[in-house]
Amino acid sequence: IGNISEFCTVEGLQSNVLKNHFSFFFMLKIDQLFFKNAASGIELITFSNKADQSFSICLINGVLCAKFQRRDLQTKVVLCPRINYNHWEFYTIIFTRVKSDGANGKYEYSVNTYRNMERLHDSDFCDIVFESGPIKLKLGGYFGKNSKIHLNDKKCGSISSVRIYNRCISRDEIQ
Repeated sequence: IGNISEFCTVEGLQSNVLKNHFSFFFMLKIDQLFFKNAASGIELITFSNKADQSFSICLINGVLCAKFQRRDLQTKVVLCPRINYNHWEFYTIIFTRVKSDGANGKYEYSVNTYRNMERLHDSDFCDIVFESGPIKLKLGGYFGKNSKIHLNDKKCGSISSVRIYNRCISRDEIQ
């Protein structure tokens, strides 16, 4: 991962792919030497559509975040405030869809983040609603102005064993 284009793309997913509960599992190793001067964001896992709506798990200034944006909304939440460099760690992120306003039928997500089976962070996240139409999933990539200059065309880490579930995974599955 780093200053390279996405390395895996899946196109044609349904627009409701992130409609209910979902979970991510991946292994991550970041090279501190190349990453510490990066001024751009590193995309790990991104879902997007042609209407410029996107949801991603990303690294921004060494912080693991979830980010959703569309024309009228941009939200970001910290999942792991500190990345440990230069060794493999595994992350599990579980998004549980819950009603935020029962009377109006509005939803949001409760997010639980684990690193190496240790529960790190619980947070709330906005509802993720894509306009109808196909969704693209990509692994890798970057965002931000002058990304190539700041990353000096270097790979700054690796992601492996990516798994995406359309449900909340259990504690036993995190192991």
